[in-house]
Amino acid sequence: MKGKAAVLGLDRKISIIEKEIPEPKEDEVLINVKACGVCRTDHHIYHGQFNIKQPVVLGHEFSGIVVKVGKKVRNFKEGDIVAAHPIISCGECEYCVSGHSNLCENAKVLGGAGEDIYDGGFQEYTIVPEKNLRKFNNKVDFEEAAFAEPLGCAVRGIQKSRLSLGEKVLIVGAGPMGLLLVQLASIYGASMIIVSEIDEQKRKIAEQLGAHITVNPKEVNVPEFVKDITKGGVELAIEAVGKVETFETAFKSLKKMGRAMIFGVPGDTAEYSIPLFPIYYEEYEIIGSYAVSYESFNIAVELLNNKRVNVKPLISHRFKLEEILSAFDLMDKNVGLKKMIKI
Repeated sequence: MKGKAAVLGLDRKISIIEKEIPEPKEDEVLINVKACGVCRTDHHIYHGQFNIKQPVVLGHEFSGIVVKVGKKVRNFKEGDIVAAHPIISCGECEYCVSGHSNLCENAKVLGGAGEDIYDGGFQEYTIVPEKNLRKFNNKVDFEEAAFAEPLGCAVRGIQKSRLSLGEKVLIVGAGPMGLLLVQLASIYGASMIIVSEIDEQKRKIAEQLGAHITVNPKEVNVPEFVKDITKGGVELAIEAVGKVETFETAFKSLKKMGRAMIFGVPGDTAEYSIPLFPIYYEEYEIIGSYAVSYESFNIAVELLNNKRVNVKPLISHRFKLEEILSAFDLMDKNVGLKKMIKI
């Protein structure tokens, strides 16, 4: 039997082809993919900004139904609704052993950026190791389950940020990830959540999802505004866009001992010059947050299973697999929020 797949070829063009449905090995599960979000990483790869091996099927934010399991699989059965953690870690290197599986030295990746990539979720059927799957209850639909990976990334970011009860937070950018961070900041007890976002509709959604104050960076000087309204600055500023200028906004909005997080995916050549003395004198911290760990993925699944995070407002467009290029076209134009491929 064969299934449809969107394959990124050596010519960097995506073609819809028919490919043989793979057979799961003893510790693997065959998934009939039902929904797969289009991530900014997919967009970078599509435009040649990350160097990966091709041809490949992208898509690492996916959910679906179990259709077949290997003979050693014990925790899943046919018909289960599942989502996949895309980083297949070795479990043995120092980062895996210390709980930082997202930094695994021997990682393989399902449909994402990495040195060793397996075909991901932009296809009807795909293979996932049992250890990388998590199950959902029947209250969660496929679109919601497909947010397990991006929500897990946001959970990882909030954990690394050390957000404490009562702290004030600035989130720069109200794309899908910024809007997930808004909700998590509220869950983790931020006393004030400020969002900087150019797009008016995205600001409105941020307010609906928990932002106390939203501001248009084209209309005001955001660091000055933040320091005025907070009487000194925020304890935590999260850059969720991936640009040098938006990180500068975050960094300049901090109070003394504040923490600035690089969460948005910057280009691999992006640079920002920071005077060292203010970091020394004001005791600023700069934190990076990369991808998703098994721990943060598990937390994301529980949050979705218990309806603690609302992801539906984050989906602006839905496409069939055959229409996937339309999703990339909209991303080129920076139109809308999450593009979801329904398979």
